[in-house]
Amino acid sequence: MPQVASAAIAVMISLSEFQPTLIGVDAVLKYLSHLFVILLLTLSGAYANGSLALEGSERWYVMESHKSADKAVYEALRYTYSGYPVHVLKARNGFHAVVLGPMGQKDIADMKKDRAWLLPEDAYLSKGKGFVSKEWSSPALETIDLDKPEGYWVNLEGLEVHARLQNTKGELPNPDDYEDTSIVVTGKSNGQDLFTIQTDASAYSSFGQIVEVIRLSPATRFPQVVVKRFTGGAHCCIENSIITQDASGAWAVVDGAVLDGGYGYSYADLNRDGAVELYNRDNTFLYLFAPYAGSFAPTEISTLKGTELENVSADSSFKGFFRHELEGMEELAKENKELWNENGYLAAWAANKARVGEAGDAFARIMPLYNPNSDFGILMCAQTNDTFGCGDNDASLLPFPVALPLHLKEQGYLEPIRD
Repeated sequence: MPQVASAAIAVMISLSEFQPTLIGVDAVLKYLSHLFVILLLTLSGAYANGSLALEGSERWYVMESHKSADKAVYEALRYTYSGYPVHVLKARNGFHAVVLGPMGQKDIADMKKDRAWLLPEDAYLSKGKGFVSKEWSSPALETIDLDKPEGYWVNLEGLEVHARLQNTKGELPNPDDYEDTSIVVTGKSNGQDLFTIQTDASAYSSFGQIVEVIRLSPATRFPQVVVKRFTGGAHCCIENSIITQDASGAWAVVDGAVLDGGYGYSYADLNRDGAVELYNRDNTFLYLFAPYAGSFAPTEISTLKGTELENVSADSSFKGFFRHELEGMEELAKENKELWNENGYLAAWAANKARVGEAGDAFARIMPLYNPNSDFGILMCAQTNDTFGCGDNDASLLPFPVALPLHLKEQGYLEPIRD
């Protein structure tokens, strides 16, 4: 406890420099009592700030534990959709617990009734006395859900953000109508206006319009604002854009990916370097080698650098994450062995194998397994030997063992892993 040591040293220095002969005994005692109170406050503050033990009714919800910290972090990602803060805490026995909270509740039975979908059967509450360090946390996130179209204010790291939904007349839209709407996002700090940005108006769905405030870049003074617009329709789509500061401090809008309907970007520190990454399913695998229901898609990882989104999936620091993804897919295939003969599964499995440097092994294992009779895949134009620019009548379906390496190469999966 460096705070405690510093306080004790300060007290000793003060005592050594004090000259009691210059003032009365009462003043000496009063002076010493003040120093003693300061020391006690410092000691208690250091304990409160450094300890994971909780007081009163607050408890950690312990979901699961693992010997490996990395394994615990990857498993913790499943709980980030719960809306609760998620942490990985190291215990005295060396294991790493995935926990939610802290939250004020003494009985887990009520939580299990209300959120049976979230809590494992063996989840339990803990006051945290056995935890010694925090190894990882989900990022701080403030959300404005525009199902309430007039919006509201949120604050993160001193950036105050307001967002509201409006129609082309500048009025609140009628929730029963499917009309052209836009989102107006305003940013302030300490009463100073920073930006007002309005998205393009279009006939978006009346639900699924969300604005999130999160720290995505360590280089900017303020955190970022992510605008997510649901276009409506089956499986599609979430349009993502990011409001951030450029190198000069000016505010700019970065166009993000248009992603499969659901949530859009997710956020986490996947390689435990202290910075938050954006991650999502690689949508290029959907409908490519199988119908939507039979499509599997590997994860794509990006970071915000200045006003650009950079795909960092090939960085070696994420190799452990992709190994975990690969193991998860293979566990799924143990339960459903037919997956090994489905091209949609094999494509994503091979992509994850490539991310851990095992593409050659994947291609060799796929050869006797793939389904040669699938109607899905990549079409090659007969006249131009290109994969686009001609109608279906002038194209032929490439064999899966040819199409898969072609797709992986085009999408960067066969690049060398970067140190």
